[in-house]
Amino acid sequence: MLLRAGVAAELILAVAALVLAALSGAPGVSHGMAAMTGGAFGAAATDALAALLAIAMGIQNAVARKLAVPDMTTTVLTMTLTGLAADLRAEIRGGAGRATARAALGRRLLAIAAMLVGAITGALLVLRVSPLSALILAISLLAVVTVGAVAAARGPAPWRTPSSAPAR
Repeated sequence: MLLRAGVAAELILAVAALVLAALSGAPGVSHGMAAMTGGAFGAAATDALAALLAIAMGIQNAVARKLAVPDMTTTVLTMTLTGLAADLRAEIRGGAGRATARAALGRRLLAIAAMLVGAITGALLVLRVSPLSALILAISLLAVVTVGAVAAARGPAPWRTPSSAPAR
């Protein structure tokens, strides 16, 4: 329920930012930043866009914190990199926790790769196409996540489900 509500609220705020950006009449709506001098949007539009998107990201962080998903903290990138270093150390040392460390290492590397690809893609869209195109891609991905959250919210989260009692 919380995940579904949080993602839906984030989607609504991002769509509001998209509508505001599209209606602003700013040159950044149709041209990439690399071809422009000065800012893409006026000060008022920039402030409003930043406020809407900051609230959306705040909701995302609050929901992630409340859900307490293992390996997914509110400071995702920082903790992922810290965990990656710890997993590498466990992998090098070997020992009892090696299999668990290897699985966590794979998840963390995948998360870092996804963040890197997302950052590069967003930057290229803003610089070469338009800031609006980057926002449209982000909202499209957020809509897919919202559909997934609605589907996932139908059952209990696997990390919250109590494990079955051992057989005697």
